[in-house]
Amino acid sequence: MAKSDCPVEFFLIEENNGRVELGLRNNMSEPHNIQYDRLPWVLSSGGVEFHVSVDGKRIQQVHGVGRNTLILKLGPKSSISSEVDIGYLSSLYSGISIDRVSIAWEYGIPNSEIFEKHCRRFEGVLKSPPT
Repeated sequence: MAKSDCPVEFFLIEENNGRVELGLRNNMSEPHNIQYDRLPWVLSSGGVEFHVSVDGKRIQQVHGVGRNTLILKLGPKSSISSEVDIGYLSSLYSGISIDRVSIAWEYGIPNSEIFEKHCRRFEGVLKSPPT
């Protein structure tokens, strides 16, 4: 789907000590609906997925399952975000040198309709939180 078909954007801002700000920005002049459990910071459900790798080999993919039918209406030209502590990921590589660890993330913005395919996908790499 083209970017113009899905003008909602995802952002991730790394802070420090395993804290990140996750959010959505609606660039349209009309509201956009999103499933509540598909918000990026709902880490136990359909939000951001994290892929923890050691020496380039994936050791764990962290994401949840399940669906909630609550809908959040993201207003025109607005954004919503939350600060999240992802330090819990360090338990997956405890005792391993942080230089060997990488954490990739990905997030697909759902369409306005429930259970439809993603309208846009974002991905990147984070600094590994200290153990």
